[in-house]
Amino acid sequence: MKSKVFFKTIIVLLAAMVSSINLSAALSKGNTTTDNNNPGTNYREYTHNHDGTGDSHVLVAMVAINNNTSWSGWPTYNGVTPDHKMININRSSTKMLIMAWDNPPTGGSTFRINFSSGEYNKIVSICQSYSDADIGNYATSNEVTNINSQTLSMTTGSMAFVGGVISSGNAADITVDGTEYTSYDVNLSTGSRKAVFTTSNAIVSGGTITLVTDPNSSGASMTNQRIEILEYAGSGGTRRIIHSKNTPKTPEKTPEKTPEKIVAKIPEKIAAKT
Repeated sequence: MKSKVFFKTIIVLLAAMVSSINLSAALSKGNTTTDNNNPGTNYREYTHNHDGTGDSHVLVAMVAINNNTSWSGWPTYNGVTPDHKMININRSSTKMLIMAWDNPPTGGSTFRINFSSGEYNKIVSICQSYSDADIGNYATSNEVTNINSQTLSMTTGSMAFVGGVISSGNAADITVDGTEYTSYDVNLSTGSRKAVFTTSNAIVSGGTITLVTDPNSSGASMTNQRIEILEYAGSGGTRRIIHSKNTPKTPEKTPEKTPEKIVAKIPEKIAAKT
């Protein structure tokens, strides 16, 4: 009777645990803040409202400046340097940094870029929040004249933060897995160079995904920077299998009853009955 009550209690507890899991949570794009400014001093800062939710949320940021400008360390968010210092390039007369923070504080915090001296050229940056997210694979490619087609291994359900710098020309076309996206597109101060970035929709079928950055102008060149934003495994995704750190104990073997032992017990049993 006690065993039945025990098992019923276990079933009730398991049901309560399952019902508390939010199976509807999924990777989503949150707030976007863009900035296009001539600081006139040795730093540039502004507020981004991070609206990430879930057990894992990330903030991705991109900064582009003229290549005659020097950084003073990596940018900070809420006074903290990035957890992921992913891309640092100097191409098409432009320097670019791409970085990310794991689980930064929600709400408004300061994104700050420091320079080694007063900066009077235009600074372009973007802060992008994601909920129920992790940072996945990423890669960078040098500028290619006209169409710059690259690949990235991506998981089903993940998104791509992708774009690059254009040497000159019109607004770029950005295509991910065959779908073209509207992009954040802004001029830098020298010539007609632009920094262009966008976030794709969730990938329907994972694998080797093609990501294309096209400067959309004859003779122009463009880089290709791409980052996978993964759906957090704890939000109902199937990306990871979490293994317990506890090594299962080897079950103890029940002593075998050999014929000899059984025969030896017979006289004892007969004696007990008489």
